[in-house]
Amino acid sequence: VCLFESLSDAIEFDEHVEKNRFLIKNRPEFFGEQLILDKEDNIIGSEENLLTGATYFSIDDIKGIVESFGGIAYPAHIDRDSYSMISVLGTIPPDCEFTFFEMHDASKKEEFAAKYGIDKEKIIVSSDAHYLTQFCEKENFFLLDADRSNPDEVRKALFEMFRR
Repeated sequence: VCLFESLSDAIEFDEHVEKNRFLIKNRPEFFGEQLILDKEDNIIGSEENLLTGATYFSIDDIKGIVESFGGIAYPAHIDRDSYSMISVLGTIPPDCEFTFFEMHDASKKEEFAAKYGIDKEKIIVSSDAHYLTQFCEKENFFLLDADRSNPDEVRKALFEMFRR
């Protein structure tokens, strides 16, 4: 997961990733369509290269690269059987510099913290939702010292929490 405080930082990071990814043609019959939608969910195109492919970045470099663009990064859904740090590497490297880790299943939090030497306070539980019906509303949340009616203040407090 890579989060950025500003859209311009996210766009610059995206351009950097685009220059550093392996370009493998998507096979829609196998991997599915990779559609590009506008703000009203109208299809305006499709991505021809596979988006699940790798980049030239190493796991040791990604945190610093994201931070150089003003963002924060943490491994996504480490408890998933595919597309996770553990499923790819077999473990969480002991010298891993990420300060947070994301899980999908809160019931595995204690087990993963003990097995992989993660401070359980540094495990974020989220739904990993790909559809609106998969969101876990109000089950997992951050208590931030911010006026929740002010999105800029909430964003600032969230990034301060992640950077501690």
